[in-house]
Amino acid sequence: MWGITFKHSNYLNQSRGFAKDKLDKDARLFAYIPTYNRGTKKQIESGNEEFARNVPTYYKPLLLLADADMDKYFVKNAMSYAIESGIDAESIILDNAQEDEQGNPIKFEKRQFSDNKGHKYTTEYRIHQAVGFKDYLNYIGMDDSSISSSLKAASNMAQRVVSALGYEGTWRDFVQDLRPEYMLHANNVLESLRTGKRLSDLNAKTFSEFREGYPEAFTVSDISRLGGGDW
Repeated sequence: MWGITFKHSNYLNQSRGFAKDKLDKDARLFAYIPTYNRGTKKQIESGNEEFARNVPTYYKPLLLLADADMDKYFVKNAMSYAIESGIDAESIILDNAQEDEQGNPIKFEKRQFSDNKGHKYTTEYRIHQAVGFKDYLNYIGMDDSSISSSLKAASNMAQRVVSALGYEGTWRDFVQDLRPEYMLHANNVLESLRTGKRLSDLNAKTFSEFREGYPEAFTVSDISRLGGGDW
């Protein structure tokens, strides 16, 4: 997965090539690259136009916010990106507005809002509550009890998987674990589940790829402990 990289505008030739109107501050699309290895890394970083045009799938993910309250951080933060990109704030609100039973946007009292950088905008519309995570689940028919039980079941399942991988900690610890031995590829996870070997013992190749890309992130102790050898 690759997004806009302000400090490396040559990556995927995003400053002037096919990706120019996709990996920019306005569109903010992502580029999905199905295979990532040393070869594709070099193609990305060199700005190879043929690669950038034909290999990635460019897409915009569906965005749900933690909360749809226009006076809270999540909407204010999203709006700051839009406003600084030159997009009209009210048009965004209108495109995602609360609707009546006929699907028409509902008008409220016109009032002023601001993003989290102090930009002001005025609108008579309000963002649909289903832009917020919990309200979206309510909107599609889940009550609070089913939401709670579903999230607990998902948490339990995630914990079972993490435990089966030999990880000592919770699934929350796992997803935030940035130690080199947990810089993983999906194949490492599949192999661990298939063979019963600890996940941290299976990622020598992945570790080597990360080390090549970001040598400054690894200490001598990391290399000694996890291997990787010389290039």
